[in-house]
Amino acid sequence: MALLTWFRKGRAARRYARALPPWLARSYGASEHYSVGQIRAAITALGLDGPFVAIAYAAFMRREEYDALAAQLRTQLAYEEARDLFLRFVRPHLRSASGEPGDVHSVPDGWQGPGHGT
Repeated sequence: MALLTWFRKGRAARRYARALPPWLARSYGASEHYSVGQIRAAITALGLDGPFVAIAYAAFMRREEYDALAAQLRTQLAYEEARDLFLRFVRPHLRSASGEPGDVHSVPDGWQGPGHGT
């Protein structure tokens, strides 16, 4: 059972890491942190709701905000665990030698990643 849970967490983290950063940046502008409502709107719009939404919230919220919300989530994960899972699957923002984007599906300009500078 533990292996199945580990696999499902990883799969959820991968989906959140690939879909949420560009959606949030397009919808609300590039930012290190977003509100609960903004994250919820992204999760809903992208059809990513599931038992591991804690990963999405931890990725884009400050620890204090996440800790206040965590007890209300279906599956509770420690802030560090959730962020680590998310960061494992974030695509780096690559640029070619000419300065042009190297991967159009990478993290958008301005998004520095959760925890950057904290």
